[in-house]
Amino acid sequence: MEESAYIELVEKEFRHFIDRHFEAPESCLNMHQLKFYLSEIDYHIERYKQKYNYVPGLAYNLRDQYEKEQDRMKTRNTRVDILINESVK
Repeated sequence: MEESAYIELVEKEFRHFIDRHFEAPESCLNMHQLKFYLSEIDYHIERYKQKYNYVPGLAYNLRDQYEKEQDRMKTRNTRVDILINESVK
């Protein structure tokens, strides 16, 4: 099999897996869900490295999206904590 066809096949497999098993980062409801998906992506990145000696760029892009959403959620939670603390004073 030609390398480009092999890479395309691996990317297609990864895309299919993600579409079936992952929520979009912005659809996650809490930090636990985001942490779960981040750990799953890390697991699959390592699995693809070992199995195929290749990791689709989508895996790293998706990981970045989950991290950004996690940062947004942390910021949002911090703002809520500040508002709650100010209202208690």
